[in-house]
Amino acid sequence: MSAFLAVHRYNSSWTSYLNTIPTYPTPLTWSTLELNALQATDLGEDTAKTKKEIETEWNKLKSVIPETSATLQMSDFLWSYQAVMAKFWMLQTQETKLVSVVPIVDALNYAGKPNVKVHFNGVSGAVEMRATKRIRAGEQLNVTINTDSTYKSLRLKGFTLPNNDKNEECRIIIMRENNDPSTYTMQGRLCLFQDLRSLTRAVRECHLGVPNETRVLKRLSKSLQDKLDKYRTTIEEDNAFLDVAVANGYTTNFVNAIRERRGEKVCLQKVLDKAEELLAKK
Repeated sequence: MSAFLAVHRYNSSWTSYLNTIPTYPTPLTWSTLELNALQATDLGEDTAKTKKEIETEWNKLKSVIPETSATLQMSDFLWSYQAVMAKFWMLQTQETKLVSVVPIVDALNYAGKPNVKVHFNGVSGAVEMRATKRIRAGEQLNVTINTDSTYKSLRLKGFTLPNNDKNEECRIIIMRENNDPSTYTMQGRLCLFQDLRSLTRAVRECHLGVPNETRVLKRLSKSLQDKLDKYRTTIEEDNAFLDVAVANGYTTNFVNAIRERRGEKVCLQKVLDKAEELLAKK
């Protein structure tokens, strides 16, 4: 999909539509100084990996379609990659799910109460928008309630929202150790915490083979604390930064970085509190 958009960005029947797609200010486009504000965060780590992946894919594209080198730059492929990440839809057909970029539909709003449903019509072969309730003239069209984490909204679309604590996400890795019992069937596990309203279940499911076991709960607590200690700032310090951001003239990207690293820490701290709560009941 990214290759298609890049190749058709100029001198194509798609050009008029593609010209409406902006360059999204995701961390992929940030300066080194701005990226430093994401140090020790999951998003900072993932951004570095994604940049390498994009460069690899760009080199593959040039080898398959050599003429792209004469008309396109790496920045064009980066733009197309971000466009797909920000605007793609997963459309369910009878056979499979399709990754799609749909003109008009991709301009719908992602906030507020949804009043439009988008689906693929297998009979007509078209993507359809249907109102789910009466829509007044001039009313915005919304397709979902914005419940994305700061990580997801910044990584995919280049923006963040204030007061987003209930939607934050974080991750932690726990590993098997030499003296662990044979009931620990997993060598390691990546635990992703996304729904902070279901923390008890999520923490209990973060195990190596035995749910809600004291040894692993202690290991999880230590891993969470170690990760929190790696950040250069605390949640309180990030709050103070955000309180004076406008007055001090901080850039939008820097504010977004602070919100993202704060959001990860808020999530990690809540998971840590829950793990320690469960340990106290043992």
